[in-house]
Amino acid sequence: MPGAGARVCSCHFRDGKRENDPEIFPHNLTKLFEEHHLSPEKKKMRRLAPETETFTLDPQPSTSTDDPTFDVEHTEIGASTSETIAVSTDTTDLIQSSNIILEAENSLLKMEIERKDKIINTLQMHMSYENICQSDKLILEYTGLPTRNVFESLFSLLKDVDIKYYLKWNVRKITRIDQLLLTLMKLRQNFSHVDLAFRFQISEATVANIVVTFTHVLYESLHKNLMAAIPSKEKNKSCLPSCCSTFTNCKIIIDCTDIFCMVPRQSMKNQR
Repeated sequence: MPGAGARVCSCHFRDGKRENDPEIFPHNLTKLFEEHHLSPEKKKMRRLAPETETFTLDPQPSTSTDDPTFDVEHTEIGASTSETIAVSTDTTDLIQSSNIILEAENSLLKMEIERKDKIINTLQMHMSYENICQSDKLILEYTGLPTRNVFESLFSLLKDVDIKYYLKWNVRKITRIDQLLLTLMKLRQNFSHVDLAFRFQISEATVANIVVTFTHVLYESLHKNLMAAIPSKEKNKSCLPSCCSTFTNCKIIIDCTDIFCMVPRQSMKNQR
């Protein structure tokens, strides 16, 4: 029941006047408090008490009457579960972020490695017979030989020759066929040793050793072995170039170089 400190709202007095007796409105008749309603002291004790609920867990059905029961607090279980879910979610997000970062770093490293490989491959590209053998035009340009077949026929004469290098040390940096190519390039185009060293990625001393050595090898193989005896005029006629067809007595061509020189115009008139 209401205590000494309870107050009644003015709306419960007829016409709002306190001198009239308080009334209970018909719509509030069913809303009266029961007699066992908590007193203010009990309300205070209830507010101070922990708001937890307990329930009993039975392990497994058993015929024994001595089975223990367990009091489990829902609040603590709920909080623990929420914390576990939160920690699990944070850990998953952290792992996913780490994986994304690692994938990005691996991708960048792969791109950097590919870029450096391209640079290395470009720097390692050097002059070699394998680079030009598919083009007769390049073979003619660099060596003066008309085709690949002619070049390889010449190399077949030299590949088994016991070569003693001029500077007393063997060249193993480049293959023998590339050494022949280098020598013919020197004879054909007269590239400097510095240029040939850069093209073939070797030292200038190696270039000098190759050029001097293979010049002597070509002389021994082509001149002494194949041209020791000059063919007869009749044999020469069978393979004489068309430009020399008018020279019926030609037996051998020592030099066929055209040298252009400037002469006075008057001199040219006199020659006519």
